[in-house]
Amino acid sequence: MKKVFTLAVILGFGFLVHTKFVEAAYAVGFVKFYKETTLENSSNQTVNCNTWAFGVVNEPSLIEKYENCINDYQKDGYAIIKQSGT
Repeated sequence: MKKVFTLAVILGFGFLVHTKFVEAAYAVGFVKFYKETTLENSSNQTVNCNTWAFGVVNEPSLIEKYENCINDYQKDGYAIIKQSGT
C-alpha cells in the first residue's frame, strides 16, 4: 500500500511540475506553432502553404509569411480546400 501511495504522489508531483513548466515556457515566448493550408485550382492542381516553429519565435512574422503564401496563390485562381493547425 505504501508503494502505491508513493507512486501516486510522484505521478501527481510530476504532472504538477509539467503543467507549470508548460505555462512558464509559454510565458517567456516558447511556442509550438504549426499551420497548413491546401489550395486547389480549376485544373485540380493542389499546392500547400505551411509554416511551423518550435521554440522562441517571432509569431507575427510567421503568420505574415503564411498569409502571403495563401494570398499569392489565391491571386492565381487557387481556392482553399483544407486548413489545419494551431
